[in-house]
Amino acid sequence: MTDGAIDSANLVSAVHFERLPTEMLASILEMLQTGLDLLAGSAVCKLWRGAAIGRHLSWRRLFIDLCPFKQSWQNFHTFDTRTGGDTGSYYYHYIRLKRLKVTLKSTWTEKFRGSFQYGKYSRWVCDIENPDFVFRLFFAVRILGLCLPQGFLHLDRATERQYAPIHSTSAHSGGGGWNPMSAEEIETLGVGRDAFLGLQIFHDADFGLMGDADTHSSVDDHLTAWWGGEQREQLLSKLFDVEAFLALAEFVLEDVASGGRGSKLDSLFWDVHGLTVRGIAGVAAGEWAEFATTRGRNSQHLPFINSRQLSPLFNLAKLAEHVECLRRALA
Repeated sequence: MTDGAIDSANLVSAVHFERLPTEMLASILEMLQTGLDLLAGSAVCKLWRGAAIGRHLSWRRLFIDLCPFKQSWQNFHTFDTRTGGDTGSYYYHYIRLKRLKVTLKSTWTEKFRGSFQYGKYSRWVCDIENPDFVFRLFFAVRILGLCLPQGFLHLDRATERQYAPIHSTSAHSGGGGWNPMSAEEIETLGVGRDAFLGLQIFHDADFGLMGDADTHSSVDDHLTAWWGGEQREQLLSKLFDVEAFLALAEFVLEDVASGGRGSKLDSLFWDVHGLTVRGIAGVAAGEWAEFATTRGRNSQHLPFINSRQLSPLFNLAKLAEHVECLRRALA
């Protein structure tokens, strides 16, 4: 433990935390920036540990307030009030997500955003001042990881490939979607309605629509009304898995402090724009009333008229698979 962490622990040990509202405890976490000192302090401060960790309902609410599409998190994320839900306390879930958001916000300077201007498919983020949209992209990746056709994990030698950020930024790096496939194989890769919700989130983020309250409510409405179909209960449980969402966010952001260009986040921006710039309707397996973007998608009503939209989906499928493999290895 660092001297600063010990000083923080000594400071907090003198306060009767059990008398403080949870919101004030959260404010103390924020004052201590990412919560690193406080995590260290909680190891030796029984007063803090006893006062903070046991407030499952309060920390759950504060955690959900940080989540993208928080109304859906409130509705569909289930938990056990006796244990705090999932595999640990919402106190720790809150700290992990708060740390990610604070770190990204402090990194997301004009200079940092400017580093993406040299990327053909990442420069779309340069003028976005609030980085909260990034967490909506993570949520969309989770949807795609759960719902994309399985062909993205085994066609075009996908089973032989490991996730690599460079696959998103170079056509010559060995990523999927660049080698010839039969028309029958390509047709099996058409994106279904459930997965298309993730692409709609990409589209809205890229075209600056995520600041609109109606756009937010439409995602929540889709999740409430129909998303998941016959597998709805199982898919909702997986989509609103706290550990899975945090693991993806932590993985993509782990190298962001070293610079924007060439990071895993940069690669995600490339994949998002590689899909949206050519029209997300071009990958849809059908035309759905729920998504205006699919109406009149193409005259032949076939997915992937533009074959360059294949590669980003191969990359995103491998990203989601890779994070889940890491989770299983650590379990």
